[in-house]
Amino acid sequence: GHHLGFQEYMRTQPMHTASHANLVKSVANIIVLLCDSSYLISRFGQMEISLISQLLQFLIESVQGPCSGNQHLIGKSDILASLNSIICAKIWKDEELVQKDPLYIDIKTFSCVLLASLLEGGEDESIHEQLSRKIEIVSLQDYQESLEEHIYEILGKVKLESRPRTPYEINFIETKQTALVAVWTILIELHITPVSKLRVKGRKQLIGLVEVAWRNNIHRACFAIPFESQFFTDTAKRAFMETADLSTSDKRMYELIEQTDLFISEMDIIHEQAEKSWIYRLLYNNLRYFKLANYGLVFALNLNILLSPATLGAPSAVIAREIRGDGHMDAFEKSSVIVTTALGALVTVGYGVIISILAVTEVPLLIQELDELALNKVNLTTLDIMMFWTSPLFGLFASFLFIFLHYLNSAPAPELYVAIILMLNVPLALRAYRQTIGTSPSTKALRKFAILYDLLVKKSFLRNHVILAVFCFLGYFVNVEFFTLELLDVVAISPVIADIIQSVTSPGVALGLVFYLFVITVIIYAAFGMNHFASSLIVPVELEDGTPDRVQCGSMLQCFYVIFHLGLSEAGNMNAFLTTNYAGDEEYPMRIIYDSVFFVWVGIVLVNIITGLMVDTFSSIREEKQARADILSSACFVCGTLRRSYDDMSLAPEAPSFDLHISLEHDPWTYVFYIAYLKKKSPQDDSGIESYVRSEVEQNALNWIPSRTSFFIEASKTGAVKSSYVK
Repeated sequence: GHHLGFQEYMRTQPMHTASHANLVKSVANIIVLLCDSSYLISRFGQMEISLISQLLQFLIESVQGPCSGNQHLIGKSDILASLNSIICAKIWKDEELVQKDPLYIDIKTFSCVLLASLLEGGEDESIHEQLSRKIEIVSLQDYQESLEEHIYEILGKVKLESRPRTPYEINFIETKQTALVAVWTILIELHITPVSKLRVKGRKQLIGLVEVAWRNNIHRACFAIPFESQFFTDTAKRAFMETADLSTSDKRMYELIEQTDLFISEMDIIHEQAEKSWIYRLLYNNLRYFKLANYGLVFALNLNILLSPATLGAPSAVIAREIRGDGHMDAFEKSSVIVTTALGALVTVGYGVIISILAVTEVPLLIQELDELALNKVNLTTLDIMMFWTSPLFGLFASFLFIFLHYLNSAPAPELYVAIILMLNVPLALRAYRQTIGTSPSTKALRKFAILYDLLVKKSFLRNHVILAVFCFLGYFVNVEFFTLELLDVVAISPVIADIIQSVTSPGVALGLVFYLFVITVIIYAAFGMNHFASSLIVPVELEDGTPDRVQCGSMLQCFYVIFHLGLSEAGNMNAFLTTNYAGDEEYPMRIIYDSVFFVWVGIVLVNIITGLMVDTFSSIREEKQARADILSSACFVCGTLRRSYDDMSLAPEAPSFDLHISLEHDPWTYVFYIAYLKKKSPQDDSGIESYVRSEVEQNALNWIPSRTSFFIEASKTGAVKSSYVK
């Protein structure tokens, strides 16, 4: 931060009534004497440059905050002409020092930072007028262009050579960006260059701009966009926009700022991996296209299986038989097996690459998240642990109850018993064990378990690709039918299909209860059918000679299976498993009730309830997405200004349209980059506005976010909009 009292003390000492030492004026006068002309500055040696740098840093510290008294003093002095001379001078020694030490900040940079600091706060318009008269804007713009060209030259070289930036290049770019931020601040504050020029089509944006509510006004703050921002994925942006509470601008921005640490961590991890390996960088930047290409191979693989002249079974077994000489395949079958094996291998490699990229990205994120949660460890009580293990214990009890009753009433089925225990109890037990471990695993083994469990449960995209890779191995070693399951990968590719699947999974509890009603109905009908219509209940069987036949239902369980299977597939039509009953038969009246109630209840009510739940859910998903899209297009995410209200305002001709307002002035992702910039910057180097925003972010406050206003809206109210200060 900046100490206003100490800054004022550098200019005047109220306790000294007779005289006082004006250090700010004295330092400014020294710079004026030393920097009389650009020619003189160009002949400076290292000692002179070092002295001027120290003096400029003192003046910067004396005005940042801002300190309006010191700003006014320096802004009215002759030092502005000296600063202009420094900017216009060709300082050979300065450039040599930069080449030797990339962290060296030249006096041109310090001069620009001082000029930008004089404009901080914007309270004294006379300083803007002074700068516009005494600073050669053309030289300032030339300096800006040379800074940008230096940076783009290095970035282009790095991209061309497909290598990470060297430490020298990283430091060099950062120092150049420091100067560039100051230059852009001056040009924008003097209304010389429009904000839209910050973005150059086809080039990486170097400088960002956010609007900040500060000192009872809206101020514009330029900053160096972190290099890691290029790795801020569209997936992360889309996931946030699909889940954030968009009802009010305060809620939107609060969630955005709350998620910023996660965004920064993800960007840093991806950037770190991209710096280590150009292969990772290439694959990650083109992951979507790589995935589409891999799905194309999946489609070709399954098309080949579909057109295969014979049942392939397991390609590995077929190839083994051919090697042993036991195979009897014709040329077409051999071609089909070869193509299936080749495509299967390519698909497996493809999924392996995708899993590797995702694992390298997601595992460090999970470890970091686990470490952060460990700092806020919550001690679990005995009651908490008992609650965690309630579901597994209930599942275990239900499983053993079923096994016990099945063993008493039917022939033992060990495979069924093992399957029930594994499929029901193991997942519940693993979840309870993970909850019991909490955020601070006590051993390395438990920590690895926690990371692996969270990876498979929380990271669905990675988990699904692991499952698809397993299908590849099963398709090759067990049966090609598993290859067909990989076609379901289209769910992760198409948003529309993903919505359709979500319309089934979202109402899962309601659909489960409807299914339970159907099971109850089948049990009731099996019981009544067994007792009253046993002769009419027909079960399809196969005789010893393989001939299909239909026999009467022999047990209630058998009746349950038949009614469950055929009743659901026939949508309540009982003719599939009941013999026809004719008028005049003794059972005819009861059969009318028995058949009709089942048809109405199952075929009409339950089936339509299921359909209605899925259709309503799909409609609500689409409506919610459309509502979110409408909010994002008709209201500013940051300040909450409505499009209609913005268009009705009498703004100056220089004011941007509403579309530019939400995409440039109040781009929410730019605010994420601004916070990332502040977190990486030393607080000692903060300007006044940066110190203010930093303290607000640390306190989770939103006072610095504009509300229903912007720079141009405020300027239109006061009539302070100027096309340019330069005449």
